[in-house]
Amino acid sequence: MVTTIKVKDKTKLDLENLRAEILLKSNTKLTLEELQDYLISFAIDNKESFFEYVMKNFKRKNYEKMKEAIKDWGIDTSNIDVDSVIYDNP
Repeated sequence: MVTTIKVKDKTKLDLENLRAEILLKSNTKLTLEELQDYLISFAIDNKESFFEYVMKNFKRKNYEKMKEAIKDWGIDTSNIDVDSVIYDNP
């Protein structure tokens, strides 16, 4: 049974480039489905490394989202002002 999955345009281009590189280096022509099967099998066989990779990228994405949410409110503050709010010191 074949199921269609949606991927971003950049991901599709990356898959096509990887497929072309495999063809050039090994003279082996793969379909996108075969390439996906190999990638998934590789991820399953190397779960620990794959999980580390995913978590590293997940944390970076969240950091970038948090960074985008930071806005300059146009208020000048000093570390003393910030400490007094955080630590409730007058």
